[in-house]
Amino acid sequence: MDKIKKNFLNIQKQFASKKPSILRKIGRWRKWGKTSLYKQAKLLFNEVQQCEKEIISVFKSSDWKYNRPFLKVKIKAFEGLFDELIAMTNSSWLRWVEAAIVVTITVFVLRTFVFGVYHVPTGSAETTLLVGDRVWGNKFTYFFNEPKKGDMVMFEDTLFEYDKKSLIQRLWQKYVGVEVEILGLKPGPTNMAKRIIACPGDVIEGRVIGGRTVIYRNGKKIKENYVNKNPLIAIKKETGFFTREKIGLFEIPEFLKFNKKVVLYSYDPKKDFEEQPFYFIDYQKVLYDRKKGKMKIYKSYRPSKNRKGKNIDVFGPYIVPEGKYWVMGDNRRNSIDSREWGFIGKEKISGKASFVIWSLDSEEPIWLFEFFKNPFRFFSLLRVGRFFKGIE
Repeated sequence: MDKIKKNFLNIQKQFASKKPSILRKIGRWRKWGKTSLYKQAKLLFNEVQQCEKEIISVFKSSDWKYNRPFLKVKIKAFEGLFDELIAMTNSSWLRWVEAAIVVTITVFVLRTFVFGVYHVPTGSAETTLLVGDRVWGNKFTYFFNEPKKGDMVMFEDTLFEYDKKSLIQRLWQKYVGVEVEILGLKPGPTNMAKRIIACPGDVIEGRVIGGRTVIYRNGKKIKENYVNKNPLIAIKKETGFFTREKIGLFEIPEFLKFNKKVVLYSYDPKKDFEEQPFYFIDYQKVLYDRKKGKMKIYKSYRPSKNRKGKNIDVFGPYIVPEGKYWVMGDNRRNSIDSREWGFIGKEKISGKASFVIWSLDSEEPIWLFEFFKNPFRFFSLLRVGRFFKGIE
């Protein structure tokens, strides 16, 4: 099929699918007495339809290929008008405000009394958990039972300190956690998901045998089927919106600032980029080793080093103290855990990771950011196959 015709048919298909909802929205504006808004939207809708009819009329002629310059301009105008119509009919800010209020209240109640809803910000637990997973953390479990070996647990950054001077600050840090510098509101702790490897009284030791990391518990090598066996590929990622520090006199909050970073994602080398089972990988964002002329790929089972160059996979033997636990990420090559900051106390554990509620392939800390940046691509980033997926 001709490229120009194919482009038009794709846009026409989108318009046809959106037409019923657009007409309902315009109809409601008329019913609610929003005359000015209704007239603008109705006029724009008619322009889109008229433009569509004119293009169809040209395509029906036997010599339409001679009118390619005209069709290019007309199809571009059709697409522009359609985008403008979508933007107009989706501009109900009140709906977002109401949704934000409901979500805030719901999250507050759930996180305080029932369970925790946690956003997975890093790939330290791959492939059990992926960046962008929203996880149900059961808070009741450890009221009646002790954490046990193999549990995937959720907890806050062990080194984080809440504001001790202000109750408002502490509540904001705990239940919202987003820094708003202009209002003097501080960020909250990062959520972490790690697996319990050793419990109170256990002897834990890390060794490197044959170039591979091995964990011994109570003198016996443990079998860890959950550990990530996939190689890790280096990818450039971008988050946030603003490249400036200020807009006028107002400081831009840290979470809204544009940020470039390099991430390591689990990668299946047997499959093409568009068929990857874990993340969408844009080949243009993949980092290459210029000297070797190859993609930067790392073996996940190889020993890890910290910033000081120390091999953190060789440790112990340590006896786990009473009330403490040794935790590690399933993605050992890309995890900061007990190998670096030692044991964690039971009081730090907020719940057991039970299942993935829903999942979005995005580095953005707030899912709405991804929607605003990529509204037409947003739903393709939803990992529907992970919705309500149990965590083992």
